Parts: sequence; structure tokens; C-alpha cells
Amino acid sequence: MQALQAAFAVLAAGCATAPVPAERAERDRVLMAALEPCKKQYSAIRDIEFDEQGRLWAEMRESVYFQDWDGFKRCAQEALKGVRGKVTRERR
Repeated sequence: MQALQAAFAVLAAGCATAPVPAERAERDRVLMAALEPCKKQYSAIRDIEFDEQGRLWAEMRESVYFQDWDGFKRCAQEALKGVRGKVTRERR
């Protein structure tokens, strides 16, 4: 029984995600706040996140037309243009 508990503990530890550094969490919070108007305008775009390098990832519903996707990308680029420079300057 003890071996089973130990094996479960090892498996659970392997599945746990690493904690997000505070600097990245703050960066992501600022960037997501900047995207809020785009998320409202293009509600079919979902699961928006940023990876470790700061690249934007998003998923869209199957029924979304590519015009909506292109519109969201343009909106996001405009929204993030000024914010990315500010986030970069604050990190220096």
C-alpha cells in the first residue's frame, strides 16, 4: 500500500505545472487587460493566452469565419502595440 501511495505522489508531482514567475504573471495580466476590448468585439475567439516568449495564442470556434479571426488579430496587434513597449521598458 505504501508503494502505491509513493507511486501516486511521484505521478502527481510529474503532472503538476511549474509556478508562473511573478514577472510573467504581471506581464500576462497587463497584456490580457489590453485585449479586453478585442475579446468583447470578437467573442467567438476563446482560450487566449501568452506563451513564455510573449507570443499570443488563441483558439476560435469552428463556426467562426476567417474574417473574424483576421479582425481579432488586427485588433490585438493594435491593442498590444503600445502596451508591449511599456511592459518591456518596465522590465529594464
